Amino acid sequence: MSCGIISMACLNLPLDIRYKLENMYLTGIIPGLKQPSLENLNHYIRPLINDLVDSWEHGIKFSKTVCYPNGQLTRSGVTLVVCDLPAARYLSSLAGVSSHFYCSACKCYHKSTYGRVDYENWEPRDKNKLQQYAEQWRDAATSSECEKLFKAHDVCYSELWHLSYWDPSWQLIIDPMHCILEGLVLYHTHSLLSLTSQSNTLTLTSTQPAFLHDFGEVPAGTMSSKEMMQISTIHALLVSQIVSHNEQLDKCFDALKNLLLHKNVGPLKFVCNTLGCTPQKAGRTYKVNYVKALLEWVSTSFAMFIVPSF
Repeated sequence: MSCGIISMACLNLPLDIRYKLENMYLTGIIPGLKQPSLENLNHYIRPLINDLVDSWEHGIKFSKTVCYPNGQLTRSGVTLVVCDLPAARYLSSLAGVSSHFYCSACKCYHKSTYGRVDYENWEPRDKNKLQQYAEQWRDAATSSECEKLFKAHDVCYSELWHLSYWDPSWQLIIDPMHCILEGLVLYHTHSLLSLTSQSNTLTLTSTQPAFLHDFGEVPAGTMSSKEMMQISTIHALLVSQIVSHNEQLDKCFDALKNLLLHKNVGPLKFVCNTLGCTPQKAGRTYKVNYVKALLEWVSTSFAMFIVPSF
């Protein structure tokens, strides 16, 4: 069973009382047993959006307040929309994170680009284009045409587009409850980026890599997003400079070995295969065998630089 609520908080209130129950506005309840479809959700938020449009464009006159005994005209608008990631896409009628349009802020497209880290080349999504696609979907004559438009752009129409200032690329924010309180940032930091105490023994410099190697691109659809990110990390480890902290070379390789052992066997096997250093052994091949093969590849390249730390 699934049900939900739509609530609002007044950002003019001090933070210590802003989210107390008596100061929250329960706008609506979305009943079960199942969550409504993308287009049907609009029926639940339409009354609220109509009020917000009127409040923003015409204002609401209060006859008397503490600071304005003679009355005051006020305007209210939506500053941020705070949801978990699936609900954010659901409310804004954008495709879910499992689609090829996996980002609501940037034009990053296709699941094969999950591992991209060239953020300087990421382009923000165009609000006007998103609104155009949403209105085309709304005005489509048939359901098959709607389906065709959604498949091309992954955008349905949301009542939020009635707000003249609505821009999902800016106003759909990262949810702090799940990201911080429930540990998603911790998971990304430890499991995906491998920034752990075990990795502290090996320091990768922020300068140029010790040597360059063309690892090639990962074929689209062959890896999960987590595995693709691990492949990129493995590639970086294999060519990065090592800060030895005046320790012996074998200790530096031990540190590199520990970092590689924290990766999944799938990405390690993939990198070994692309480098042509797949372990040759009888019987089952274990993670440690792939790690050993990668260490041998590094050591035989004769191009790893050890940067002393003083």
